[in-house]
Amino acid sequence: MAPGARPLSRICSSADWTDADFLARMQAVVPSQLGAHRKAWEFAAALEVLETTEVLNEEAIGLSVAAGHEALVFYLANRCRWMFAVDIYGEGPFGSREGSAAMLVDPDVFAPYPYRRRRLTVAHMDALDLRFEDATFDCVVSLGSIEHFGGREAAREALVEMARVLRPGGTACVCTEVTVDGGSDGHAPGLELFSPASARGLGESVEGLDWAGEVDFSEPPEGVPVLALEREVLGRAIGTLGYPHIRLGIDVPDQGWREFTSACLALRRV
Repeated sequence: MAPGARPLSRICSSADWTDADFLARMQAVVPSQLGAHRKAWEFAAALEVLETTEVLNEEAIGLSVAAGHEALVFYLANRCRWMFAVDIYGEGPFGSREGSAAMLVDPDVFAPYPYRRRRLTVAHMDALDLRFEDATFDCVVSLGSIEHFGGREAAREALVEMARVLRPGGTACVCTEVTVDGGSDGHAPGLELFSPASARGLGESVEGLDWAGEVDFSEPPEGVPVLALEREVLGRAIGTLGYPHIRLGIDVPDQGWREFTSACLALRRV
């Protein structure tokens, strides 16, 4: 690893907001984002992975799994030959929010800036059953989604599908929820929290995938406040998100209060 370089697979840290290159990537994808928010971190981490592994170019075909209407989809449509966004639009707990069926009809409504409309295809599709041929894509991203698929095994099945549709040498970037309280996995209703060890094990569990670059899932030292997830979900609905939105906490059945943040898994198809 070059001096000063970050591991591509790592846990979100407030220190990333002091890095000029990383901030530039955030601003490129979400120029309107003012406060420190881990979703903007996921966008920048994914872009860093795709650029570092050199899979973004005018001939690339990309896929976003459980994409919702996230800004990265539109940004990548400006960097790829063809970008696909798939989700169970209109269904599930996010069907009226991030997974709105309106994305199927008019994605322009959600675009944060001009994008190449004829290079984006949106489809209703289950992440565990991707309706694409083997080795179709140069890059696949899935951000803040696999933890909602129904547990660790379902998350792994999604990775198996991503590996299947990736071309040899292609890159998969998956961001998910990782605990940062020193504990084991957490299992809340509709939400899987991976321990750092489990996140690493997940990335190493799929045949045909290997790490892209360095891996460091050690918990970064933080001095940021921990925001309650339940309150943040309500705040998002009424437009009063708390900042810095980096570390969250939730009461988990039989475990009590658990703290978590985002982590990035950068993988290559071998």
